[in-house]
Amino acid sequence: MNFGSTRGLVLLLAVASLLRLVLVVQGGQLYWPDERLYTQVLDIFDLHRGHPFDIVKALVSTQDHLGFALISAIPAGVQFAIGHALSRTGNGLMILPGAVLSQASVLSIALVYAIARRAGRDTAEALLAAVLMAAATTQFYYARHLLPYDSSLALGLLALWCALGRTRRDSIACGAAASAAFITYNGYWLLVGMVLVMHVAQQGAAGREQGAGTWDLGSGIRRAILAGIGFLLVPGIPEMRPCTSGCRERPVRAIGLWRQIARAGRVGNIVERDGHAANTGRADTHGISAGSA
Repeated sequence: MNFGSTRGLVLLLAVASLLRLVLVVQGGQLYWPDERLYTQVLDIFDLHRGHPFDIVKALVSTQDHLGFALISAIPAGVQFAIGHALSRTGNGLMILPGAVLSQASVLSIALVYAIARRAGRDTAEALLAAVLMAAATTQFYYARHLLPYDSSLALGLLALWCALGRTRRDSIACGAAASAAFITYNGYWLLVGMVLVMHVAQQGAAGREQGAGTWDLGSGIRRAILAGIGFLLVPGIPEMRPCTSGCRERPVRAIGLWRQIARAGRVGNIVERDGHAANTGRADTHGISAGSA
């Protein structure tokens, strides 16, 4: 990366970050129904105040977009620690988490640049791709809100960056990042699936790129297995904590996670309560037009 492109990228990211902070301070948080996912994290801190282990246990037991609950835990913990969580209806009280979560889309801009470079593009082309990503209105649409969409997209782009690699570590990291994107917001199941397919396909083409003229099927299968291991590893991490209570229900909770994955194409969120998976039937609000405000 030359100095000119580095300076241009840094300037682009700085402007993008500043624009998102301007949106955040203007308020508007808690408008969308799905922002309850953040207030649920606040409720966990409120319910288990003074008991850090119970807070962690409650967070990792979350079945409704687990990844976003873990991502939100840091700004929610800081917000609660300074006493703002006791009255969280005012717009000013949500500036802190809004400012933190809004930077996920800025990270996506940087990842687009990194993806272009890893795909073999030069610095000018990579910077142009980043500029186009920064100019996309969809990157501003939810920036001020406490929603999982941008965080999940950033993780999906990270998975795509890993998918362009050819090492075993890249394969496992690709699967893990794709899985993290999915459990952060399962509505992006198509993005996750396409990233995994692209990884296996481009690795399978290694033999053809080397002049063999045929697909390297063995390489593709090996990468698929490694990516699958990485994908399965992430949802299993919450169940690796020490078993102090509710040990008999642990396999049921794990099954609930995989039911959520298997039914990702359905509308609505799959929520695990008392060891039984139940479809809430609530339509996802991601597709609701802003014009309904």
